[in-house]
Amino acid sequence: MKSESVLLKNIEILGDKYVQEHVRTLDKGRLERDWWEALKFIFSRSFMRGRRDELSARYFDFTMGVLKDLIGIDEADSEDAYSKLVAQRGLFKVAKEMKKKSLKDYPEFAEIVEGNPVVRALSERKNEKKDALALGNIGDIVMVLEVLAFITESEQKKNIYRYLLRRIEGGDGVESAFRELIGMKYIGNKIASFIIRDILLLNPDIKLKDNEYEYAFPVDTWVNQIAEKMGCKRKTLEETKRCLIEKGKANGLNVFKFAAGLWYLGFNSLEVLLNDYLEYHEIAR
Repeated sequence: MKSESVLLKNIEILGDKYVQEHVRTLDKGRLERDWWEALKFIFSRSFMRGRRDELSARYFDFTMGVLKDLIGIDEADSEDAYSKLVAQRGLFKVAKEMKKKSLKDYPEFAEIVEGNPVVRALSERKNEKKDALALGNIGDIVMVLEVLAFITESEQKKNIYRYLLRRIEGGDGVESAFRELIGMKYIGNKIASFIIRDILLLNPDIKLKDNEYEYAFPVDTWVNQIAEKMGCKRKTLEETKRCLIEKGKANGLNVFKFAAGLWYLGFNSLEVLLNDYLEYHEIAR
């Protein structure tokens, strides 16, 4: 159907806008060289956990500031800071003790805060202002600790972006990178796919097998709503993904830009509508 083909192409164009705003601003070479930049890349995606993006961005900024203070990061030379992080690796094991626990149902949390400077720094407000931040959600705290435990496990995992990229490029493939990510508590299917999709948008020469696309196609509330309008809402997440992926492929689209465009359309729907309306009336005059 011609109208659907045009619609899908327009969504891919919105994916280009996403790339311009959120991907091309990244320094790919620095991401591969610098473990700190790689960590920022992961956290900038893994904090997007189903709340307002503006709040998630503030939690991300807060966390990076806390970690800077804890390890004395010098962004011009981050190697010494990594050694300090490795030396504190024993503090990250608290993530194992806190799995499957919510903050309100975890009375021992106060004791953990008292005995763990990393958790204390992440969970305590620096001042009493109303807009003062802290990670009050166990999921956020555990996610941070799990990622820190991962990157301090070995020199190979130190740069998490490079590690995931090599897994994707190598014989293990995209599924291997996806399994590594969801193996970290509170990084689920959506976030893992989101991270992998953006790695692929940064490295467009990487080609995937037909059965690998679903590992790089995140579906959140916005995408689900659009999927329903397009007749792709299914009983399971996997079926919804496959329907959207097949539509993208059948119309010759870049599937990862299409995925990004679906999110961009949902998140910026009012702005997209207004821009198109104003452009139409400018042409009409």
